[in-house]
Amino acid sequence: MIPWRGRLKFRQYIPIKSHKCGIKLFKLCCTEGYTWSAKIYAGRDTSEIRQVGIAEGVCIELADKLLNERKNQQGKPIKRMCVLCYQKKRQIFERQEARKNVKETTTYCQNRPKLPQMYLNCFNKYHTT
Repeated sequence: MIPWRGRLKFRQYIPIKSHKCGIKLFKLCCTEGYTWSAKIYAGRDTSEIRQVGIAEGVCIELADKLLNERKNQQGKPIKRMCVLCYQKKRQIFERQEARKNVKETTTYCQNRPKLPQMYLNCFNKYHTT
């Protein structure tokens, strides 16, 4: 519910809400909480006979959009996500790939007078840390 007291044909009055007057909005969100799709409720649809409730019908409509968008021309699924979810998944994937490339790790004390050289077998080069 978006609070709104001005003139509007599709303004809703719901007495149990903290903001009693406003615009009713249905949103489909990803698991991270970001909005994937939204629909503004603009009153009852009188053109067709309903077999399900208003909220359930909107959920089905928003989910159908999501399912239709996730297939290419051959009908194979396309993995899509919002930008922030993609960046987070990409960081996790890059960390996992980096961990696969690390052969062995060792911790050295920083207060030692001479830091030892370590030999990386994967590159066949000497590196100082």
